[in-house]
Amino acid sequence: MRKLYFLFLTTLINAISISTFAQCSITRTEIDSDIAYVAKSESIYKNEDLENGLLTAFFQLVVVQKGDNKDLLKFACIAKVLAGRPKSPLVPRQLVFLFDDNTEISLLAEDVNLSQPMTGINQNQCNYKFSSTVFLKFQSTKLKSITIKDNRLNEQIICQPFNGLIQEQAHCIANKL
Repeated sequence: MRKLYFLFLTTLINAISISTFAQCSITRTEIDSDIAYVAKSESIYKNEDLENGLLTAFFQLVVVQKGDNKDLLKFACIAKVLAGRPKSPLVPRQLVFLFDDNTEISLLAEDVNLSQPMTGINQNQCNYKFSSTVFLKFQSTKLKSITIKDNRLNEQIICQPFNGLIQEQAHCIANKL
């Protein structure tokens, strides 16, 4: 009985610690007088037909606080796509978020960071800025999908990550502010 109680208690503590701590991985970085809060990059897409090349996508939220003033915030996110040959080097120039309430938010890339191919893999990253209203939407509503579009190649990836992914990242960052 004592062994069973110990096993139950250890399992409960482990479950609580995983759900409490493993989900919130926020990096706090000071840049000049600003403070950047960056969520851990999360995988949102991996292709299953690896014989046709690797294609994977990552997403993360970023909030920049102006000094100690918690009212002066800038909101952004980062999308990164890795493509192995023969997949084309898709550049995530636009993100379209479809939420559970069937609303959509579309973001166009502000900055594009194209990498030099390294041993058969292209890595393309784009940064997006958005308003506090969009951040509040991310906090309050779960996702159905994220569509990553490259309008120049006329290609897209429809990602169906964990539906609470962005909501979780937004809550974690908000708790750090």
